[in-house]
Amino acid sequence: MKKHAKYGGAIFHHCLPRCVISPSSVLIHDSVFKRIGGFDETLPVCEDYDLWLRISSRYEVLFIPEQLLVKYGGHEDQLSKKYWGMDRFRIRALTKMLDSGGLSSVHRAAVLMTLLEKLAILLEGARKRNNEKLIREYSPQSDRFRRMLETEQHRGSSVNGTTHDLFDGSFAGRSEAAY
Repeated sequence: MKKHAKYGGAIFHHCLPRCVISPSSVLIHDSVFKRIGGFDETLPVCEDYDLWLRISSRYEVLFIPEQLLVKYGGHEDQLSKKYWGMDRFRIRALTKMLDSGGLSSVHRAAVLMTLLEKLAILLEGARKRNNEKLIREYSPQSDRFRRMLETEQHRGSSVNGTTHDLFDGSFAGRSEAAY
């Protein structure tokens, strides 16, 4: 499936919408874990998404296009079937990325845009189902991230002369090779 396509290189922007790295297919040097930490065990799901975001924001990812393993999904005990609204956990991981600092301005803007997209979908569903609790919980976050993105865009305009220079869609940032 194309939405689960795999990539190599500076892939941070590919990792934002969903988890694109299969844990069963990865070799990671222990120095990477020493620098960025391991799985966030406070996340019941999307802990791999969180880890790949932290890795891909700092390192390039090597990729072998040859299929070396077969992956099966859709089984009954799959965590994505156990928890509704998986984007709630992606929102937590993305918020953690922002709060940790250290992102380039382009990566920061990309995280903010992704957060706003995920929050819009979550809030649309909450409004459709009259879920006032979710609306109260996530609306302030949406407002906060919108203000932060406006600040980033303004900063990009004043630094680069035009917002387009900062948000050209490439999301390329400084990175090191992870191998």
